[in-house]
Amino acid sequence: MSTWSRLKASFVWSLKYLLRKQRVRFALFWVLFTIVLAAVGPLITPYDPTQTAGPPRQPPCSKYWLGTDWFGFDLFTRVVYGLRVSLYVGVIAAIVGTTVGVLLGLVSGYFGGLVDEIVSFVVNLLLTIPPLLIVILVLTYIGFRGLEFNGLLIGLLQWHWVARAVRSITKSLRSRDFVLVSRMSGLSAFETILNDILPNMLSYVALVFVLQFSSAVFFSVTLEFFGLVPGNIMSIGFILQQAVLWNAIQMNVWWWAIIPGILITLFLGSLYVISSSLDELFNPRLRGE
Repeated sequence: MSTWSRLKASFVWSLKYLLRKQRVRFALFWVLFTIVLAAVGPLITPYDPTQTAGPPRQPPCSKYWLGTDWFGFDLFTRVVYGLRVSLYVGVIAAIVGTTVGVLLGLVSGYFGGLVDEIVSFVVNLLLTIPPLLIVILVLTYIGFRGLEFNGLLIGLLQWHWVARAVRSITKSLRSRDFVLVSRMSGLSAFETILNDILPNMLSYVALVFVLQFSSAVFFSVTLEFFGLVPGNIMSIGFILQQAVLWNAIQMNVWWWAIIPGILITLFLGSLYVISSSLDELFNPRLRGE
């Protein structure tokens, strides 16, 4: 059986194992529901997120599904548009952080030497600096440069722990017999990494991507809440910021703050459940084996 055939069989088994757990089924449902809501929500709402939809401070009803805020904006419309922004930044950051971390970890762990020392130095340096603080300082100094830039910046400050873990896995795999056979057969370093090392850590890469995505969405919402994303770009953090500034809870417009907060909390919590279940799946000791 080829490497990729084994991976396919392993994926099917892993999926069946995960879906046996009720909490994982709920987490997967909520993540997919949130993504679909962000994708199709703007297509089904009749309102514009930048224009008032009706009377202010209307509680959730058949016409305004999540109610209206202090100014009469439809909250459902604002939430689905806001989810798009937060998830978009999260996906960009997760792709960047995972890709950079895996590539540098593979190169550092396989070749060692000066490359390994440089990567290890940068990783240790980044581990001592809070990434959220750096992002806030950079955006405060240079200003908003676009959602893509935010995602890139967040991703470039999240790769270090990935590289550290992948480096350790690569060093362990490098001394395995099947890797030594590939090297003795004349395969290049690139071919050996691509055919023998990377496929054996794809399960960990999947776990890393989920963790990166969850962390990046949280970062994105935090930046939006602090006002580091312009208000003309609708986002979950901006909705929560406005609800706090206008004392939504105290003024009995609770749905303005509570509903978006619950939605994003459930989404991040579901990603945590998925990541912890993946960790349990790929770590026999956590399964009690």
